[in-house]
Amino acid sequence: MTTPSRRLRAFARSRIVGVAIVATGTALALAGCSMIGGPGTTTAGDTPATPSAEATATTSPTPTPSPKPTPTGWIVIKAGDSVENAAKIDITTPITVAASKSTLTSVKVTGSNDTTVTGAYNADHTVWTTGSGAVLSPSTTYTVKAAGRGTDGLKTTKTTTYTTKTMAVIGSDITPEDGETVGIGMPIIVRFSAPITNKADVEKNLVVTSSSKVAGSWNWFSASEVHYRTQRYWPAGTNVTLKMNLKGVVGSKSGVFITDKVKTFHVGTAHLSKVDLKTHTLKYYVNGKLARTIPITGGKKGWETRSGVKLVLERRTDINMRSASVGVSDKDSADYYDLEIKYGLRVTWTGEFLHSAPWSIPAQGHANTSHGCVGMSEANTYYIWKDAMRGDPVETTGSTKYMPVAGNGWGDWNMSWSAWQAGSAL
Repeated sequence: MTTPSRRLRAFARSRIVGVAIVATGTALALAGCSMIGGPGTTTAGDTPATPSAEATATTSPTPTPSPKPTPTGWIVIKAGDSVENAAKIDITTPITVAASKSTLTSVKVTGSNDTTVTGAYNADHTVWTTGSGAVLSPSTTYTVKAAGRGTDGLKTTKTTTYTTKTMAVIGSDITPEDGETVGIGMPIIVRFSAPITNKADVEKNLVVTSSSKVAGSWNWFSASEVHYRTQRYWPAGTNVTLKMNLKGVVGSKSGVFITDKVKTFHVGTAHLSKVDLKTHTLKYYVNGKLARTIPITGGKKGWETRSGVKLVLERRTDINMRSASVGVSDKDSADYYDLEIKYGLRVTWTGEFLHSAPWSIPAQGHANTSHGCVGMSEANTYYIWKDAMRGDPVETTGSTKYMPVAGNGWGDWNMSWSAWQAGSAL
């Protein structure tokens, strides 16, 4: 039998348990509320919630870029009438760069051959041009880069290219040499590296001036060689200038000149030798006055010395002359020779000289016994040789064999003045 006191104690324990259960439920209810509304609070077995970006940071909006201002100025590049990337322009075509509503700040023209083309601006820097005197190189691509500043302060640029036509560059070789002192008969000889078909265009740009007033003219010996000669010998002491203003001149369909040239030379003392093969004498004149009469021997029959006007081509000393050079190699032949010459003046490319010939002194003044040269004593030869210059004239008479105008030296003076002028392209 349960006593009252035990029933009271049991009731009390049950009340305590009920309160504990109620308290625990309350705690659970509170824990559940904290999961919903309390950030950072968890219970066992739950995964912590990750805060969203919107909840943790404020993102700045991406700005919309402002449109780039458009320059009001612009640049136009032209090669002649060709505006853009033109191919096969002439080498003399001027390149022009023009700015509108702006001024040019820089222009650069460079070639694929590593050359730079120069030009000039106008007064207000709105136009740049190479000018009509500029000459480009053949078969070359040129890049034109230009920059300018507009009235609105903005920079503008332009780039384009041009390619020149394929043409050969024509060169030239000139006689006499620059600064040389020459004889009174010296012609000006210009040899070109390619045949010239536009002879008139070339000739009008070959300008000869001199300190003495003389009449002169060009004569075309061939398509690649032209000579200038005066009507009479140059006056002694004359200074002569040749200006070849050929830069940009088209010499033929496939050839062009790209440079100018200037050559100057001086005409020295007037030396003139007059050889008479019939009297076997040489009269030597200096500045128009007879300086010495010299006995000589000329070419024998079959080996005649040429009549006509020859010019000294070169002055030589210690020359070995052999008959093999004229086709005689048989030592048993009466025409064989192998001689050492102390002084000699060449007057033809085939071997005609005025030279010292001490072995023929008995014949000098009396007979022609040589193989075509004019021989004299060593002393008389030296008298002429020591002052001789290229272009000194040697006038020879008395033979029926004649010096040609071309092909064997400088035979320019063997043509009449009227025939000479007729050889000009102008």
